[in-house]
Amino acid sequence: GELSSVLVVAPARVRDLTWATEHLKWSHLSHLDVQIFPSIGQITIVSFNQLKDALESRGWDGLIVDEVTKVKTAGGVWFKNLRKHLKNFKWRVAMTGTLVDEGLQNLYTMAMVCDLGAALGRNKDVFLRRYFYSTDYKQYNWEPKENTSRELACLIASFKHDCPVDDQ
Repeated sequence: GELSSVLVVAPARVRDLTWATEHLKWSHLSHLDVQIFPSIGQITIVSFNQLKDALESRGWDGLIVDEVTKVKTAGGVWFKNLRKHLKNFKWRVAMTGTLVDEGLQNLYTMAMVCDLGAALGRNKDVFLRRYFYSTDYKQYNWEPKENTSRELACLIASFKHDCPVDDQ
């Protein structure tokens, strides 16, 4: 009852085979009006290729990005389209099964989707220089500094609270 409309962004196959019907399996969700864009419902599901059009068509209360690794590149079209609208969502969730496999430096944009830069900052260059070092002259490749993995895990886990860091 806190949200009136939710935009779900997912790969086209996941949009069609999972999100379009999964709500019918859950009694507390089966009454919701779920539509695939360009139709609009309480929950509207779009592919990443439809994202720009959906964001420009109306405002949304909530956002779910299924497979957030698709927006891991700060200079990428999908992230740029999404970033300028993020502040308009009062509730945001990002989902992936391969978060760290994509590289620690890619956590920046994925965290930004959820918290508007609260955990890792609002400037990717500052983020890179704080937690990584460049391995080439043109600064295309970055390697994590010592303890970066633990520091980032702590920041992302709870950017509002102290996070104990263990040695594991």
